[in-house]
Amino acid sequence: MVFPQWPAQPAGTTTPTTKQAGDAAEALALQHLQRAGLRLLERNYRTPGRGGGEIDLIMAAPDGTLVFVEVRQRRSAHHGGAAASISATKQRRIVLAAQHYLLRWRAPPPCRFGVVALQAGSVQWLRGALEACAGTVCRDGWLTHLQAGCTKPPVLSVPPQPVIIQPMLEQRIQQHFIDSADLKYQAAQSLSKPIADAVQAVLACVTSGGKVLACGNGGSAADAQHFAAEFVGRFERERPELGAIALTTDSSILTAVANDYHFNAIFSRQVRALGQPGDVLLAISTSGNSANVLAAIEAAHEREMVVIGLSGRGGGKMNQALSDTDVHICVPHERTARIQEVHILALHCICDAVDAQLLGEQEPNP
Repeated sequence: MVFPQWPAQPAGTTTPTTKQAGDAAEALALQHLQRAGLRLLERNYRTPGRGGGEIDLIMAAPDGTLVFVEVRQRRSAHHGGAAASISATKQRRIVLAAQHYLLRWRAPPPCRFGVVALQAGSVQWLRGALEACAGTVCRDGWLTHLQAGCTKPPVLSVPPQPVIIQPMLEQRIQQHFIDSADLKYQAAQSLSKPIADAVQAVLACVTSGGKVLACGNGGSAADAQHFAAEFVGRFERERPELGAIALTTDSSILTAVANDYHFNAIFSRQVRALGQPGDVLLAISTSGNSANVLAAIEAAHEREMVVIGLSGRGGGKMNQALSDTDVHICVPHERTARIQEVHILALHCICDAVDAQLLGEQEPNP
């Protein structure tokens, strides 16, 4: 495609500045892309701070794909032309800006990179100019590349070096804090009632000489152990020991039951062996669908125990497994990490409230 040439400068006028020439080049590139059916989302997108990333144009393709576009202008195609003039430093800045821009999506759409080269009186849209990654071809496209945390810039004419993008890392960390805080703030009202009900169930148990049995898998197993440690030891105040057992810690029992029976029975057999009427089962499953946790709930009902279920993602099968006298603390979120963060907060609330009920209101030790 031939694009309009710079108009001749009238006598006595100055030539366009670098910025003016760059703005005009971007305008021509944008016009070309819009004619090809792409829609402008951002122009001159930059990350905060010095040395940050920047992208000339961010476009949306008709199929919803994000297209990060670098615009380059050269008088001729000598020495590789406009596209070859993108330095390794510039490549890093393009990648950084794309990663920063994608932070605004919880589930980013498909995306790719490209270059619009303006040289020798023509516009060339190089769709695959930035498709390769140093040492690795990103087969699933640039979205997979960015989400995997690859910090190596695309390969053009200059072999790039690995780059650690500190501003991007800090932004990602900050976003975790923000998302976690937002969920806790939103869930405070809806979860305060079931957590208070859980406190009453635990209080009735421990004040009558009962104990809490806790179970879960993976991170939830760690939460079960965390809770038991704070009951047998202490939370924030000195008090007599409270009865609690994590069913996730005895490797001989776990492996024997899993080997001789089934992994789904590793908790339920312990509940039947150790549980008594009036005890409490703390059943933790982020999905609400863990088969061994559901089997433990069934065994607890057989032993006339109260169950406190901690879940997320709508509760899953735990909704049907719990009875009317049980307590369900279901975190209103889909992401496992966020659910687990609220689970540990709920367990801390239970520990604090039990201490307050047993020992009276008092400011916790610093």
